[in-house]
Amino acid sequence: MTSYNAVNGLFTSCDPELIQGLLFDECGFEGFVMTDWNSYDSADVAEMAAAGNSWITPGSEDDTYVREIEAAVRDLRLPLGQLQENVLRLMRGLIKLERLRQNASV
Repeated sequence: MTSYNAVNGLFTSCDPELIQGLLFDECGFEGFVMTDWNSYDSADVAEMAAAGNSWITPGSEDDTYVREIEAAVRDLRLPLGQLQENVLRLMRGLIKLERLRQNASV
């Protein structure tokens, strides 16, 4: 989970060097990254997705944040491949969780 604070003037949720570089590349983290609750109140949703966040919490009951992400993909501010990688990481985590749940109930 990223935090609300900024490091060197950049919110941690929007920092690709922190998320992609340090966490995934250098440390080999194989999970997914999520934002702290309501981080979109202070940081840009498209920047958070471009940095590598898979889950922007808590989301919304409408398409408010989906529209922002779609616009960022259209405007090339968010590479489609990055968005797909974010979703893939989240899905892998959910699949792993489901397998653990199934094994625990056997």
